[in-house]
Amino acid sequence: MLILPKRSLALYVAVVACALGAATFRCAAQDAAATYPVRGVVLNNVTHQPIARVLVYANADAVLTDNDGHFELNLPAGQVQINLRRPGYTARRRGMMNSVNVAANMPDLTFSLTPEAIITGHVTLSTGDEADGIRIMAYRKRAVNGRVAWTMQTMAMTNSEGAFRLASLEAPGSYLIYSMPAHARMGRIAPGSVGYGYASVFYPSVADFSAAGMIAVSPGQQAQADFTLTRQPFYPVSIAMPQRAEGRAGGAEVQIHDSSGRILEAGTRWDPQRGTAEINLPNGHYYAETHTFGESQMYGRVDFTVAGGPVSGLTMTLLPLHAIPVVIRKDSEGGNNQPQVIIAAGSQIDLSAGINLTLSPADAFENQTGSGLRHQQGSNDSSLFELENVSPGRYWVETYPFQGYVSSITCGGTDLTREPLVIGPGNTTAPIEITIRNDFGTLKGQLNQSSTAAASTSSGEISRIYIYAIPLFPTTSQVPQSTTQAGGQFTMTNLAPGSYHVIALDQSREIDANDTESLAQYTGKGPTVTVEANGTVNVQLDVIQTGGEVSTPE
Repeated sequence: MLILPKRSLALYVAVVACALGAATFRCAAQDAAATYPVRGVVLNNVTHQPIARVLVYANADAVLTDNDGHFELNLPAGQVQINLRRPGYTARRRGMMNSVNVAANMPDLTFSLTPEAIITGHVTLSTGDEADGIRIMAYRKRAVNGRVAWTMQTMAMTNSEGAFRLASLEAPGSYLIYSMPAHARMGRIAPGSVGYGYASVFYPSVADFSAAGMIAVSPGQQAQADFTLTRQPFYPVSIAMPQRAEGRAGGAEVQIHDSSGRILEAGTRWDPQRGTAEINLPNGHYYAETHTFGESQMYGRVDFTVAGGPVSGLTMTLLPLHAIPVVIRKDSEGGNNQPQVIIAAGSQIDLSAGINLTLSPADAFENQTGSGLRHQQGSNDSSLFELENVSPGRYWVETYPFQGYVSSITCGGTDLTREPLVIGPGNTTAPIEITIRNDFGTLKGQLNQSSTAAASTSSGEISRIYIYAIPLFPTTSQVPQSTTQAGGQFTMTNLAPGSYHVIALDQSREIDANDTESLAQYTGKGPTVTVEANGTVNVQLDVIQTGGEVSTPE
């Protein structure tokens, strides 16, 4: 059985109901303006066979494909967005609809869907008991803002036979599969007592993230991931929290993480008599953390190891989360000055910083922190800003200048384009110093007609081409990109001076600018250009055919 997320399933059912509302499989409400027939076929992108019962819909009409994958819509003239939905498939172009120019006497269209991948498996318990109700997680390796990160894709629960099914996986892709701790099987444990359960393991049944195996799946592939969980003691861990015991930290909850940063569903209990957080854990390396919110935000963390016995004597002290100072210098060359204030939704938004920052955890499974800049409180210096509510840790800094480019970004002598930002307890860190320049360069280009022939269609479909300027120098900014129609022109501006490898692709891709191995597939494809300050570079590009798939950094 195919499983869709609730929101996707609800939308699919709703639009299918509309499509089936008339004998002709069309919604009853039609635009009174003149319409034209739009015909075509939907194919499996792997087998190239037609797909039946695909929901094909636009604002003015909706229909299900027949057994031969054919559809016919009646749509008004002009540019129209056509969507495709079918459980078990993803769109050929991620993140976009099919743009079509509707007119009289249109040729037939050909759309394609990519079959999703599935990972199935079986969990075996060392005791021979039923392995039902164990949570299995699937994380996908992706390039996010130019750096590799693990993002949660889906989860499943084992049934009474210990089987699980992770469906709706984007492919191709590389996945990390692991089981959550089965602590609920220990039952109620007396305080300070040892319980027994099943620890979290990575596929293929290993405890450490560094030893975990990745499962690479292709479109339509079904992979297997079996686990064996061994019953083991869960030892009591006691963490004193004086501030909570004294009522100065509210009801701050404690989260338990393993050494890779994963949050473990460990069932922390608060003992008000002892003023301690109590938890039972198997052998391993962990850290506990807590946040408090409100006027005075505080954070506490304590690292510990469970090694064959109870752990006591731990104390978590909560420290205030002080704002991180940020100094922004604007080295302007005249012209190209950004506005200081814009109006959005009736409210003024201060853009005087000229930039926004996002902190992306440098460790495997930490959560991303979106951080907004504000003027430093109590200061009249227009170059002084600060970041609020950032927990201690290691972060990659991602910059989003409104205009111009970041020419340098440092913290206490550390080059943040090459090394992560380290925030110590109590947010002790040197100021982040940023220099923004506006003598940016511009890249203009034209797609070669001969190479766009395969990317374009003879029908009314508008083919999008994706342009990437991959920086050949360290940067905290995203990989510059643009889109254009087949045979069209493009312009990229606000480029930092330096060398770039420029490529044009027929499909969107996740580009990890720091992974030379993943970039090797583009060697010899597309020119390398040098952008000078206040200069313009012109390029001619051939479109690289990707076969309709979305790559994933390995």
